[in-house]
Amino acid sequence: MTQDQPSRLDQIESALDRQVRATSEALLGTVQIHQRNFEAVVARFDAMQSEIRGLQTENRRILNRLKGLETMRQAPDERSPKG
Repeated sequence: MTQDQPSRLDQIESALDRQVRATSEALLGTVQIHQRNFEAVVARFDAMQSEIRGLQTENRRILNRLKGLETMRQAPDERSPKG
């Protein structure tokens, strides 16, 4: 074997280096996809949470208005003079 030719171990090391790099890049790509998906899910969750808060507020207003009407209906009966 001459100095110009890489040894078998050098070839194996080089092949392993390429394989490790390729695997690392593939894993990084997978992680980036999952991160984007996670961020999209969080954004949707935040939007749904905001919508739920709005619905809760609207429901409270409706309920308060209905309770107010109920109180107004009962009040004249309670105020009428008993004879």
